[in-house]
Amino acid sequence: MHIVKRFSHAATPHHVVHRHPEGQLFSLDHGLCTFQTEHGTWLMTPGRPCWIPPDIEHGTTTHGPVSGISILLDPLVCAGLPQRANVFQSESLLLTAIARLGSLPPDAIRARHLLPVVLDELAHASIEPLSLPIPRDERLRTMARDIARNPGDARGPEQWSADIDMPRRTLARRFKDETSLTVIEWRRRARIMKAIVELHASTPLRQVARNVGYESVTAFLNAFREVTGTTPRRFAMQRGLPGQTE
Repeated sequence: MHIVKRFSHAATPHHVVHRHPEGQLFSLDHGLCTFQTEHGTWLMTPGRPCWIPPDIEHGTTTHGPVSGISILLDPLVCAGLPQRANVFQSESLLLTAIARLGSLPPDAIRARHLLPVVLDELAHASIEPLSLPIPRDERLRTMARDIARNPGDARGPEQWSADIDMPRRTLARRFKDETSLTVIEWRRRARIMKAIVELHASTPLRQVARNVGYESVTAFLNAFREVTGTTPRRFAMQRGLPGQTE
């Protein structure tokens, strides 16, 4: 019913795009990575398990050394699980069950008892907010991907409206309808997600702030708190990430 794999990648950036018939649950013990599907991009940190439904094409990019556990699940046991990929908030029972399941042979009696616990916890887990949902409209998708590639881009609504040939009010309404975020909120989240990656690489704080479009460290820290609810240092401590400072 399931296959357990331990994985580890060195500091060299590692990127792979693939799909498989099984559902996949994986969790990081160490490091930072992002993963993408056609529906969005997610930031993964230790203690926030990721779920990918069966037969969904996805790409994963590591940012420095990473290690963790991957559990491939038979499609037959995935029916009650979320139908879209997601990263979930830290839940102690889910994390403990994943770790214990990963330490047992798949055919062990305890593994057979633990798997339903993992599935039930996953079905009811809360979604992690560090993600960038991608709009369905092709013009909005193009805009969103441009922002994600360069979140420091200072273009405002009027310029984006002209660039993608969509009336400003239509752009704002459709973007919010399709992502649940305003363009400004989406760009702020994209900036902070990129900043977390750069801070993880020990890039100086002032340089990170400039790289992602903020004119001052104070403005950057205010935006960081709006998105994560805390400061870069505390975020790093909470997520087990080295290299981030105030």
